[in-house]
Amino acid sequence: MTEAINIDTVGLNDATIARERDVHALADYVFSRKPTLFFYPAKRNFSYVRYGHGPLGDFSAWAQHPGFDDYEYVGTVFRAAEYDLHFLVRRDDPRFEELSRFLRSSVVDTVLRRFPVVLGSR
Repeated sequence: MTEAINIDTVGLNDATIARERDVHALADYVFSRKPTLFFYPAKRNFSYVRYGHGPLGDFSAWAQHPGFDDYEYVGTVFRAAEYDLHFLVRRDDPRFEELSRFLRSSVVDTVLRRFPVVLGSR
């Protein structure tokens, strides 16, 4: 409906992600697909989640990938679990402004002054 590119980092909707085990090759592949939106989990103390499913479940292993440089933090959803979800939207997506506005007004719980986790090459 939104025409957004949806990629599950465990590989539930993508055979390449499901079969590849090299985290760097996987990160390259994910960013080559140019997903519109990332839900990035981080612990409450803003450290990386390292225990997710599959090779990409250790977010610290690919957090410095330069592909993250193409995304902007737009807000955070607080969860009852020990981590929160931070929303990142691809800057060059034609619906960037509209999607960011919608997420901030109708989805996220807060917009932190700046994204608290170091991502990408910046």
